[in-house]
Amino acid sequence: PSDCPPLGGPKACNAPVPVPADAPTNATAEDLAEDWLYLRWLAGPTPGDCVFVAWRVEWRRLPRDPWSNAIAACAALGSRTEVTCIVTELPPSGPIELRIREMCTDPQANSAWLYTPTVLLIGPGEWQGYCHGVAPQGAYCGTNPGDVY
Repeated sequence: PSDCPPLGGPKACNAPVPVPADAPTNATAEDLAEDWLYLRWLAGPTPGDCVFVAWRVEWRRLPRDPWSNAIAACAALGSRTEVTCIVTELPPSGPIELRIREMCTDPQANSAWLYTPTVLLIGPGEWQGYCHGVAPQGAYCGTNPGDVY
């Protein structure tokens, strides 16, 4: 805002903190293949003060590898209501965890992450979903393609 001094200025800025978008919900893995899956989710119920920029979808192999770079096909989605993409180049071994987040022009308005339960490739084109402990809020832990994760 114009009433805020530059960083390091003598006055404190009392600009309001933006309200973040609600986290996405109801992630679904469909049409699973050997090294990719089709991911669908719902935008959070309210956008808060978020001016939508992109969806960020990342994956990692467990136990606790670093998160991958953002999935380009998911980042290219042009609106808050476009909520499907293909996650490619998944490794053929080890359980995989995915996370989804709404990105905004003001990073303080970004949504929280939706973490999916773990998926595991159990054979060519066969994935299994399972939970470690309790399923994340807004997620369901199932074992069939098309189950909500």
